[in-house]
Amino acid sequence: MIYEKDSILGYKYIPHAKDYNSKPAFYSDNVNINSFGYNDPEFSPKKEKGVFRIIIVGSSDECGFETDAPQTYVSLLRAKMKQVSDKVEIINCSIDGVYSKACLIKHIKKEIIGYQPDVILLTTRLKLYEAFLYRTLYKDFIIVYPDLNDFEDAKKYIDNLHYQFSCSKWLYDYSYSFRAICRYYINNNDEFTDLLSQWDIFQDKKRIRDYTINLIHYGKIKWEYFTYEESLEMFKELSDSLKSVNSKLVIYNRFINNHIERDFLKSAGIGYLGMESRYNNLCTYGKEDSHSTQIGHEKSAIAFYDALLKSDIIPDEFINIDKPILKEDSIKGQLNAINLEELKVDSFKDERVLTKANNTRIVTIDFSPINYSVSYSELINKYYKLRAHDVTVDRKEMSSIKSVNDLIIRINELIVNEQPRLIIIPIPVGLLIDYPTEAIDYLKKFENYCRIKGTDLLFIHFREHPSLSILESMFKNGYMNCESTNINSNNSIFKSFTESKQDSIISTAKADFLYKKTKEILINNGELLKEDLNLARGKLVNVSSSTETNKFSSDFITNDKEIKINGTKGWVSDTLNAHFNHKEWITVDLNDTIEVNRVVLYPIYSLDMNMEAYGFPLGFKIQVSNDGIVWETVKELENYSIPKIYEPQVFDFNKRYARYVKILGTNLQRNKYDEGSLYRMALSGIEIYNTQKINE
Repeated sequence: MIYEKDSILGYKYIPHAKDYNSKPAFYSDNVNINSFGYNDPEFSPKKEKGVFRIIIVGSSDECGFETDAPQTYVSLLRAKMKQVSDKVEIINCSIDGVYSKACLIKHIKKEIIGYQPDVILLTTRLKLYEAFLYRTLYKDFIIVYPDLNDFEDAKKYIDNLHYQFSCSKWLYDYSYSFRAICRYYINNNDEFTDLLSQWDIFQDKKRIRDYTINLIHYGKIKWEYFTYEESLEMFKELSDSLKSVNSKLVIYNRFINNHIERDFLKSAGIGYLGMESRYNNLCTYGKEDSHSTQIGHEKSAIAFYDALLKSDIIPDEFINIDKPILKEDSIKGQLNAINLEELKVDSFKDERVLTKANNTRIVTIDFSPINYSVSYSELINKYYKLRAHDVTVDRKEMSSIKSVNDLIIRINELIVNEQPRLIIIPIPVGLLIDYPTEAIDYLKKFENYCRIKGTDLLFIHFREHPSLSILESMFKNGYMNCESTNINSNNSIFKSFTESKQDSIISTAKADFLYKKTKEILINNGELLKEDLNLARGKLVNVSSSTETNKFSSDFITNDKEIKINGTKGWVSDTLNAHFNHKEWITVDLNDTIEVNRVVLYPIYSLDMNMEAYGFPLGFKIQVSNDGIVWETVKELENYSIPKIYEPQVFDFNKRYARYVKILGTNLQRNKYDEGSLYRMALSGIEIYNTQKINE
């Protein structure tokens, strides 16, 4: 028994505990926990003078449990460092299977910071997660569970597992070859595994997997996932705590040197150490058990050692050899190789006036891999419902683009030849992996150049991917047009989505798309709007009644920041008179008497409150007034069809001078999904325009 309960981590090692990992292996796997509760040699909490102390914090691969390797990459790294310095001390404070890196950060702040580290090297995903779990050893199995009832059920399962394997247990426990066969069986699906499945012992793949890995997860685990922004704030708080004691935090990735991650962390003053372990099939046990083999640990140790010496983490005075000199990456030079002023712009006039023919022309650049079943242009058509296929730059053509420099030259050619209003570009993650900050800054300069020429750039991505999400954040910080629809592609974009979830994703994308200046221009189909586009933006609203919650308020209806979030926020009338059909209204005060001729209404829906578009009135009037007392009806509709989810409803009328615009619902719909089938009026957003024809 080596685990005990812990109020922060859920569990930790019992100080001075001794045990033996019963997994068959070629070596003796004795577990000796030190006096501080870590599977590492004893150390003094007080650092010796003249020593640079590094504390590594990770999980199973770092601490050595469940890896079946006699030496972890941390212990191998320690041995390598001793060859070049007797002044660098490496302490391993890792705990296997920590299911909450957020809690691990709290543990560092509470305990590990007291061991006087000069630097803490933490391995973690940049998107933190949390699940409070316990661990207990039972009959050589590690049980992971959220509460005591699950633990009792897990023990019964293990008792049965022991009984099922009783006749072959001695063979499994003492034959590495038989154990290797078991590992192959759970990680593969071929003729050999089909043959094995005919044996009684291999009938139940889950049981053989559990017996092979010796790790049982039991019970329903509740995970909490944090956004990149929330995670970055947690890292920053830890970094600030370490800085207060003259220490620092460095996040490391032993599989890749990702400059996107580096710059993302650098924005909050946090260090990053990337490396290339160059893992192959011999480095892990397979898809069911990704723990490192001894080969994997050795590769990681070499990559870690090289990256550490090349970095500035360890001051020169603590190293006995000269540090390697890093080669300057050619990307930095490429970013300054092109002069925007020298780009071919002969086809442009300084005061270019868009014609009706090309005012809404859209060019789509497709970076998606050739083997993807759905192209980006198809996705844009499906999700954004816009004519994104006016011109499409084929993915085969884009495969020749190898640098930001190439991309800018190609976009400029498109602007000159096509004169589009908008160019839609998937975030070129492959081009930005090295020095993304410099590359994005350069794209920002180019975007400003494009806007002068009358073209907007929109950077998008449709897949959930850490680098893409981080890049999206960096793009937005640069105030560039950037949108995302996070769907899991895996070469089949729509495979895992129900119809309702697709509707949600579509509406999210359309909401984000339609509520930005560029897109507001595009949806007007050949019209130019005056400079002050949406006259209702941020204006005061009055309503006949309102349901006020964190999701529903009349304040949201002219607030762009609230409107564009999935269409789930907005105004909903109250329930006082909602059991019978009645009238409701909403009025926007434009603050001044101005010319108007268009109103755009956005339906509201909510997947959790089942509002959908039934809050849109069947009959209504659009009215205008100069004083808010005498009203003129400029548009009246009856038996209006239920709008599609988040489809903007555009209503034009002859120009009127007005200060107040009212939407008067005269015939409400009974919402069969609303509790009590109530009659309520609901809108996510209102826009008011003074449009101007091109020939005006």
